[in-house]
Amino acid sequence: MKISFSALLVLSLFFTACGDKDKPNQPKPKELVYSDSYINGLAQAGTIVVVDEQSRPLANVSVLFGNELNGPFQNNLLKTDAKGMLLLPSEWTTPLSVTVDLPNYIRVTYLSHKPEGMSFRLKKKQGFPQYEISGETLGHDIKNYDDQLDFGLVAESMTREDILTFDINKIISPLSDVMSVIGFDLNIPGNLSIPRQKESYVLPLTLAKPSYRIRTLSPGNKRILALRGHFPFKAVVDELRSGDKSYADLINRFDLFGGVLQEINVTQERTLANLNTKAINFTGQVQIIAPFFKSQETFLAIGAAEDNGSWFPTDIKKVEPSQQQKLKLAPSGNAYVIGILKNKNEFTSTNSSRLSATVVPATSNSLFSMIPLIENPKVITPDEFLLGRPTGQIPKLNEVGTYAVLSSTGTLRSEIGEMQVILSREWEVFADEWVDTIKLPKFPVSSNRAQRRLEVTYLGNETGQKLEMGPIMIERTTHVTRSSVDF
Repeated sequence: MKISFSALLVLSLFFTACGDKDKPNQPKPKELVYSDSYINGLAQAGTIVVVDEQSRPLANVSVLFGNELNGPFQNNLLKTDAKGMLLLPSEWTTPLSVTVDLPNYIRVTYLSHKPEGMSFRLKKKQGFPQYEISGETLGHDIKNYDDQLDFGLVAESMTREDILTFDINKIISPLSDVMSVIGFDLNIPGNLSIPRQKESYVLPLTLAKPSYRIRTLSPGNKRILALRGHFPFKAVVDELRSGDKSYADLINRFDLFGGVLQEINVTQERTLANLNTKAINFTGQVQIIAPFFKSQETFLAIGAAEDNGSWFPTDIKKVEPSQQQKLKLAPSGNAYVIGILKNKNEFTSTNSSRLSATVVPATSNSLFSMIPLIENPKVITPDEFLLGRPTGQIPKLNEVGTYAVLSSTGTLRSEIGEMQVILSREWEVFADEWVDTIKLPKFPVSSNRAQRRLEVTYLGNETGQKLEMGPIMIERTTHVTRSSVDF
């Protein structure tokens, strides 16, 4: 029997398809992920290696040696290979700025780097917050008519960098919801949850804003912090009604008792999550002594805990110069105390990043040595800045380096018309010493020329250890001072 070529082709395809069905599922190719020791070994061997936040190699990353194309030598713009690697160009013989760039990632520059291997860990660019998490906080010990308003406070957990560049607006949201109190509209931070309870304000009344809401930049697993506490209801309402106080100004009236750190998977624009705040009780305690500081400055003392890279506050108090203050701590784990120094008139400002901060392990009678507050950077050109380098010396302090972030700025409007400044990072710059100026390389890929903010942070610690340029400088830092400029 003759079989046509077409029939043979059909039969071949049929049996091939059937054969594929009978085969067990083929394992997917294993994703290439580098260990930290492998990355460090490559850098020490004289290779440039670029990975993402999960340590996966990044290919086709543009690497510029120097401050402009073809200077100080020809063909100074190269790309990483499929394994995220690049050999050092032979023409590189003196310290130069090295900049790496990949679309949709934050650009990074190491200033004045010696001609030797190095590693870069690039972070994805983030837009403005578009994903909302909301729900109720549970586990409150409600006592009606005790003049204490019980609340839950919800925020994303912090990184060490967040702690060192502390922003009170990340703890007490500047975006509000409205709660009516005997005909008076009281603005309540949107990230507060107030369970139903009864109090008196001239007349008995029932209060409730059970749902909190926070916004996050992207989908994925988020570690969310929910704290429980209370504040004296009538006293706080009276001060807020006076019109010259914000919740941040009244921070000493807020008492925190415990909370929970919970992982939430954000998969859609709105995610519902009720959080039980009884998981941790802040039964630990430490006493600190505030440093001496100027009359125009204010000092925050913060108890904090760290859990697998996630940081959260356990207590926050304003403290007077040289005053002693007790702070609540988590009962176990990595406990720290943090000192924050700011100018009084910039304490709640959303357009000033100026502060000095110190983070140290929690020990009784901790003494804070603070780097002085510095002047804001001055814009010479859109790519060149004169910095307010700290003056004076702090005994035993090692100058770790300088860290700068260039961001585009935008605004987020709440339902009642309040505006919050939102930053979208575009460029990170590292130097392994305290520098007086920053000149951004003229990178061939154009950058956003919208309204921008440059934040400059001077890093220090007391170990005296010399650190490699890059994010490890932030991880090993205990003292910072920071300022910013919008342009």
